[in-house]
Amino acid sequence: MDQLFTTESFLRLETGADGLRVVFARDDGEDGEHAVAVRPVWARPISGEGREVSLIDERRRDVLLIDDVDALDRPSRAALEDALAARYLVPTVRRILATQAHLGVRFWTVETDRGVHRFAMREPTRNVTWLDERRAVLRDVLGNRYRIADFAALDEASRAAAAKVL
Repeated sequence: MDQLFTTESFLRLETGADGLRVVFARDDGEDGEHAVAVRPVWARPISGEGREVSLIDERRRDVLLIDDVDALDRPSRAALEDALAARYLVPTVRRILATQAHLGVRFWTVETDRGVHRFAMREPTRNVTWLDERRAVLRDVLGNRYRIADFAALDEASRAAAAKVL
């Protein structure tokens, strides 16, 4: 992947009037800094969330790849986490209230950390991604995602409702 800047010249991330910006040391021999407006995207949005983040500019060019979010200084990490939270809103399922299958479509009513949601899903083999034996991401027909942080921690009625449609 070609990047516009090198990690050696990377200084920090900050939030400006135009959103998230990455600040680099100038590489033209002059003193000072150069800031570029960027959008963060997970390099591996399902399996690698929390690790690698690509910062892209308005023309969708890679500006910088951050290999480890935890390695950033505290202000840079906070700015990045705020930008990622705004971009990737993935509710976490707390309870499965009801499920139903009709003509190949699975209908779900779930209670999440952001309230009650109703959604439809087709083809669970393609739209349920198991991250490991306990964690899963559900994708509805509109492309919205819902996270199940720990399937085993769901109450028995929730697990039974999910089993009906998975």
